[in-house]
Amino acid sequence: MPEYIGRRMIAERPEERTGVWSFVFETKPGLFMKFTSYIKRSDTTETSYVQFSEDNGETWTEAEEIVTGKKTRQGTERYYYRNSIVIGDYLLSMKIKGILPTDDPIEGLKHWSTWWLVSEDGGRSNKFEEQVILEGNEYDHSHPVEGVWAGKNSLMMGDRTELPIVTRYQAKESDNDVLLLPVQITPIGDDGCYYNPGGGYTYHYSAVIRGKMKKDGHIIWSGISPPVNNEPEQSTRGAIEPTLIELRDGRILMVMRGSNGGTKDPDFRIPSYRWYSVSNDGGRTFSKPMPWAYTDGSLFFSPSSCSQLMEHTNGRYYWIGNINKENSRANMPRNPLVIVEVDRESLLLRKETACIIADVEPGQSHDTTFSNFYAREESVSGDVLVYMTAFHADPENIFGADAYEYRVRMDK
Repeated sequence: MPEYIGRRMIAERPEERTGVWSFVFETKPGLFMKFTSYIKRSDTTETSYVQFSEDNGETWTEAEEIVTGKKTRQGTERYYYRNSIVIGDYLLSMKIKGILPTDDPIEGLKHWSTWWLVSEDGGRSNKFEEQVILEGNEYDHSHPVEGVWAGKNSLMMGDRTELPIVTRYQAKESDNDVLLLPVQITPIGDDGCYYNPGGGYTYHYSAVIRGKMKKDGHIIWSGISPPVNNEPEQSTRGAIEPTLIELRDGRILMVMRGSNGGTKDPDFRIPSYRWYSVSNDGGRTFSKPMPWAYTDGSLFFSPSSCSQLMEHTNGRYYWIGNINKENSRANMPRNPLVIVEVDRESLLLRKETACIIADVEPGQSHDTTFSNFYAREESVSGDVLVYMTAFHADPENIFGADAYEYRVRMDK
């Protein structure tokens, strides 16, 4: 079973009321990229930096600033890095970008677009940077996929745990080496613009975009799955921040964030479940989402927060996320953070394997957030490393926090 080992600080906040996020990716064998961001308000990154290490993080190159906000005549152009995966000799990185008229993050629901970057040198430079747009004459920058129009709604990746995957276990050879990109999309109402039927802070449905990387690193985006969504009565924010794994029998498991609360559920009466859906055709279509459960059939509560599925080299599958003892209150409480093994047959969680990675400590608020993380398997040890910052620990200074790396020892 997973065993929590400890944590270490990897980035210190620059000032008392500014928080710091920091995440480390292995971008080539022996090459590591650290992406660090400063934050003073929700859903907005003030400044970001990138550094590289060739000695497993003992030393890092001088920090290079990444521009995350630029004033234009139409508003503030925001750019947020999401994640990176290695595909052969290339590093594929994902980001979202949009012009926000008054720099309010909620405006992104009509303006976010999703972009991909390809590097041949582990992220030190990029060969391509292009928007995710389906092939075909009907699609372009303003209409990148079916159901999305710039200025009316958006196509985005909600957090770093929405990692793309590449298929390896499909029965048809042509269905392997296909890139599956999990995304979230805001729906359009009868008036042709974004609408929110749930009454929560936002409303999205999930989908998966299929692509194929060519030998030169270019990606041809060939299609998108039908919407994977909940009814507003099940989740006031729909189905968001999907995370994927491919099982060795070819099934694709998707796990999504839901929510309760908002104007239509002010007393948090809707059960706050985590939701799952399965594809049996290589990610082209997915089943209707169902509340996720333990293998004994019992349900669990989970706040509206990101989560991550991962395949480990020990042959097992794991989920990292927040589980609550009682019904959650929309986003809260985002603690504790746990890692649990996913049963390979039922695709449900094996409760007896749950390991707490982080929980509220003495002196911290009961709403301390152990979320907005990213996890990876360390190649040299097989340990799972979780990168995370605990916000809301001090109600008087919710963003003033340092970034840590949490280490979890895994079964061999």
